[in-house]
Amino acid sequence: MRSPLHRQAYHEAGHGVVAHYRGHRIRRISVTPGTAPAPGRTITYLGRTVIRFDYPDGVVAFAGYHAEKRFCPRCRFPGGYREDEREARVILEEVAPGGPERRQEQTNIWRGWERESRRLVRLPAVWSGIEALAAALVERGALEGAEATRLVDAAMSRRRTDRTTER
Repeated sequence: MRSPLHRQAYHEAGHGVVAHYRGHRIRRISVTPGTAPAPGRTITYLGRTVIRFDYPDGVVAFAGYHAEKRFCPRCRFPGGYREDEREARVILEEVAPGGPERRQEQTNIWRGWERESRRLVRLPAVWSGIEALAAALVERGALEGAEATRLVDAAMSRRRTDRTTER
């Protein structure tokens, strides 16, 4: 099913799993409006805070878009991309502040974030984590960080085990 809720769940799960994979501690993740207040860095979706994690990461900012597009490749332009792009611009200014003289460096960083988030979402273990977290978000609306982490770790571990036994 490709309902708006499922698309948003995959989008947020993409942020959450990639954040976890890159060493961030997930504090809370949600597809329910106004239910992710917790200290830390924020990702918003259509004006609502949906995930908080520890520190700025441009790869995480783009991961929601790539997860949503993988889940629904023929769907129209994802709704949360513009907000993710705004967040990435804020992070870029923190990482590489400056004006036109740094434009090329900023462009290279931006493109690197895009490539890396796309690559991570395509990893089988990461995708398994995204699928598991998205299903839980559709069912329950929000998860606390520790619960989301356990769920993602279990799904990623199963996928790694499955791949090892297939060989």
